[in-house]
Amino acid sequence: MYWYLSLMLPVIYLFLLLAFQKAWLKYDQIGKRNTTEQIPSVSVVIAFRNEALNLPGLLKSIGLQDYPLAKYELILVNDHSTDSWQGKLVLPQNARILGLPNSEYGKKAAIAFGIAHSTAQYIVQTDADCRFQPQWITTIVATLVTNNATMVVAPVRLNGGFLSQIQQLEFSALQALTAGTVAIGKPIMCNAANLAFSRKAYLQHKQISKPKYATGDDIFLLHKLKKTGKIAYAKSPFAVVQTEASETAAAFFSQRIRWASKAGAYTDWFTNFVGSIVFLVNLQLLLLFAYSFVNHLFVWLFGTAFIIKFLADYLLTNSYALYFNERKLVKYYFKLSVIYPMYSLTVAVFSQLVSVYWKERKLRRGK
Repeated sequence: MYWYLSLMLPVIYLFLLLAFQKAWLKYDQIGKRNTTEQIPSVSVVIAFRNEALNLPGLLKSIGLQDYPLAKYELILVNDHSTDSWQGKLVLPQNARILGLPNSEYGKKAAIAFGIAHSTAQYIVQTDADCRFQPQWITTIVATLVTNNATMVVAPVRLNGGFLSQIQQLEFSALQALTAGTVAIGKPIMCNAANLAFSRKAYLQHKQISKPKYATGDDIFLLHKLKKTGKIAYAKSPFAVVQTEASETAAAFFSQRIRWASKAGAYTDWFTNFVGSIVFLVNLQLLLLFAYSFVNHLFVWLFGTAFIIKFLADYLLTNSYALYFNERKLVKYYFKLSVIYPMYSLTVAVFSQLVSVYWKERKLRRGK
C-alpha cells in the first residue's frame, strides 16, 4: 500500500498535464486576419531602459505591421535610461516617446504610465528586445475580437545558439503549460513580452498593483481578469513574438529567480494548486533519489515516479512544440528532465531568500 500511495502525486501530475494537453489540441486556431467589419483601435505600449541596441530593430519590426496605420499607435515609455538610446532613432509617424516622471521608476510604473496616456480600445504589451511578424497585431486583435476576450495570452519564442537550447526548451515547457491552462479555461500564467487586454478592463482593475513587487502585474492582472472576463490564447504562428535567450547562465538564473519571487503574492487558488503540485513532485523525486542510496527498494519507486513525470511533461511540451515548429528542441528533453527537479527547487528557495535585480536595480531585498 505504501508504494501505491507514494505514486499518487506523480499520477495526479500526469492526469493534470494530460488534461492540459487534451484541451490544447482541441483549442481553435485563430487566423491572421480580422474578418470583422469594425477595426478596433490599438495602443502598443513598451517600456524600455537602456535599450539603445534593441530600439532600432524594434521600430523596424513594428513598422512592418500590416494592421491599418490609422488604427494603432506605438507608445514607448523611457524608464530613465542612462545610455545613448536616442542616437539615430527614426520614429514611425504613429509613434511617440514618453518619459517616466522622476518620482516613478520601474517597468510596472512605465507600463501604467503608457496606458494612462493611451486612448485605444485595446492595449498590446511587449518588450523592447522583441521582434514580430507583420501579422502580429492583426492576429492578436483577431483573437480578442473573435473570442470576445478581455485578455489574450500569446506565444513567446527564445532565439539563441547551441548553448541556449536547454534554456529554450525549458521556456517552451513553461509556454506549453501556459497555453494548456488557458485552453482548459483556468489560466495561471502569461508573459508580458506578448500580452493584450482591454484598456477599460485594465483601468477597472488598477488595484492589481502589489507595492512589494516592482514587476509581475501581468500575472496579477491575469488573475483579476479571469474572474470577470474571458482569457484567450493566440494559437497561431503569426502571433509569436521572438526575443533573445539569456546570454549567460547567471543571467538566466537571475531571470528565473525574479519570475518566481512573486509567487508568494498569488491569490488565485488554481495557480497555487498547480504550483504546489509541481513543487511537490520535484521535491519527491529528489527525496526518492536520495533514499535510493539508503534502501535499494527506493530505486524502483524513483524510476517509476521519474518515468511518469517525464511522460507527462513530454506529451504536453511536444504537442506545443509541434504546433509552433520547435520539434528539434524536444530531443534534449531527457537531459532537461534529469536536472530540472534540482534546478526548480533551487530557484524556488533562492527566489524567497536573495535580493532580486533587474536593469541594474534592486527590485526586492532578500529575507
